Amino acid sequence: MNQNSKKDNLNDSTHSEKSPFERSRFGGSVKSPKVKSEVPVSKSDLGKGAQKLWQNKTTQINWSVLIISSAVIASFSFWAIAMPDQARSTMKLTVNWIATNLGWYYVLTMALVIFFVVWVALSKA
Repeated sequence: MNQNSKKDNLNDSTHSEKSPFERSRFGGSVKSPKVKSEVPVSKSDLGKGAQKLWQNKTTQINWSVLIISSAVIASFSFWAIAMPDQARSTMKLTVNWIATNLGWYYVLTMALVIFFVVWVALSKA
């Protein structure tokens, strides 16, 4: 028996203690140790290797989303502060329209969410 076959038998025996299946019997190899890495943040990150992602560990800000969302929130806030009576009546009309015309959608969505949560809670781990 050569050195490599002894090592393979040792790996198979130690691995079979951890797993109910012998990976080599099913065409698998010895599992490599897991490397701690972060989940890819964008589609371009999927093509990068773990080491490259780990080296460039900086926060990235999407400036266009930040500026547009800040402008929408600020303009809505200024409108509500500058003209509170008009803002109150407009928001009341909007909420009433949503409740009248889309109430069924809200009830359906909440029922599906509750069903999903109960299903996950009762399913096996």
